[in-house]
Amino acid sequence: MFKTILVANTAEAFKGVLLKDKDTKTGAERIRHELALSQRAFFWESDDKVVITPYLIPLPLFELNKRICGFKNVANAAPSEGGVELSNAIAKDKQVRSLIAREARGNPQLTMSPYAVTRDFLGLSDQLQGEVPIQTKERPPDKSLWTVAYLDSKAGFRAEMLKLAAEHREIKVPQGFVAQDATEALTMAEWFYENGQSSILKANFGESGWGIAIFKVESYPSLSAFRKQVRKLLQSDVIWQDTSIVVEQFIEPDASVAGGSPSTEFFVGEEGISLLYHCGQLLNEFGGFLGVEIGKGALSDTLARKLERIGNIIGKWYRELGYRGFFDIDFIVSRDGGICVAETNTRRTGGTHTYDLARHLFGNRWENEAYLLSHDSFRYSKRRMVQDKALLQKVKPVLYPMKGEKKGIVVTLISEWSPVMGYIVVASNPDEGRELQKRLFGLFKK
Repeated sequence: MFKTILVANTAEAFKGVLLKDKDTKTGAERIRHELALSQRAFFWESDDKVVITPYLIPLPLFELNKRICGFKNVANAAPSEGGVELSNAIAKDKQVRSLIAREARGNPQLTMSPYAVTRDFLGLSDQLQGEVPIQTKERPPDKSLWTVAYLDSKAGFRAEMLKLAAEHREIKVPQGFVAQDATEALTMAEWFYENGQSSILKANFGESGWGIAIFKVESYPSLSAFRKQVRKLLQSDVIWQDTSIVVEQFIEPDASVAGGSPSTEFFVGEEGISLLYHCGQLLNEFGGFLGVEIGKGALSDTLARKLERIGNIIGKWYRELGYRGFFDIDFIVSRDGGICVAETNTRRTGGTHTYDLARHLFGNRWENEAYLLSHDSFRYSKRRMVQDKALLQKVKPVLYPMKGEKKGIVVTLISEWSPVMGYIVVASNPDEGRELQKRLFGLFKK
C-alpha cells in the first residue's frame, strides 16, 4: 500500500502569470520548464508513494533514482492530457482517478500532498473526497483558504511583515511602497532615484525571478534616463500589467553569506510549526532562481539561529491566521550584516527536493555529514538535445555514488523540450561540491 499521493502541480502554482504569456516564445519555454520541474517531486517525502506529474518522468531516470534512494514502492503516473492545469487534468482522467480511488479504499491513512494548494487542487480534492476518504495535511480550514494566495503575494507578505516588525525587533522590512499599477510604480521608483537610492520592483505574483527588476541608481546618469528605462521594462512584459507592484529600496546583498539570500523552510501543521532546513539560494544576475546549497558549510550556525528565530515568529503568525502546509522565508543579508525579510512562498519550494534527498541518503544527521548543491536549469548545450539514456551515460563518470562513496551527481530532471537538465551535487563539503560541479560541466565541453 502507498502512504502518499504526490501531485506535482509546479506549473499550476503559477498558472495566472504563466498563461498571460503563453503565446510568446519566451512564455512557451517558461511553461515547458515549469512542467519539467515537476520531475523533482520524485524526491519528496519517503518511499511508498505515487508521484503524479503532468508527463511521465523519463523511465531511465526514474529507475536510476529509485536505486539511488533505495525506494522499493514508488510509482509514477500522468494524465493522458497533461499541461499547466494538472489538477484539472487528473479530475478528467478516468485512469488516474481510478488509481487514486483504488489506493484510498481500505487505506484511511493515505494522504494527497501537492506542490501548492491551488484553487484547482482544492477542486480536485473536494471531488475525490466525495468519492473516497483521502486527507490533505497542507489544506487550511475553509475559513482560512485565503491565506495561501494572500501570503504568497508580494503585497500581502509586506503588509503582514510590517505588522510583525512593529512588535518584534528581529523583523526588518526594506523601506518601500505598494503600487496599484505600473504607472504608480514608476513614480515610486523615481522617488528612490531622486533620494539617491537603488530600487527593486516586484510584481505581486512572480515566478522564479520573473517579475523582479533591480534598478541601481549609479547606472543612470539622469532622472530622465532612469525613467525611460523603468517605463520600458514595465511596458515590455505582461508580468507587470494588471497587477499590484511592490517597490522597495534595493539592499545590496553580501554574496559571501549564503549567496546573500538565505532561505528557511517550515511546515505549519495542526500540532505546531516545524523547521525543515536552512539554505543559501543560488541566483543569477537578474535575481532568477537557479538552486540552493544546504548542509555542512552552507550557512554558519550563528546565521541559522537568527533565521530560525525570525522564521518562528512568522510561522506562529501564519498559523494563527489559519495557514497550513509548507512555506519558506527568503531573506537578504546586507553588507553590514543586517537581515531583512524579502518574500515568502506558501508551498513546497525549489529547495524541498534537495532537503528530502539529503534525508534519504544521510538520515537525520545529514546537516553534519553532507553538503548538497542543486541546479534546476543547467543548459548542457546551446542547441543539441541529448536523449535521456545518452545523457545519463554522458554524466556516468560523476553519477552518485562515485566509486561506492557517498558523493557525486544526482540528476533530478531531464527536459524533453530543450537541452536542459537539473541535478544535485552530493559532497562532504562546499569545496568538494564545487569541484564535482566543475567536473560535470567539463563533461559537456568535450
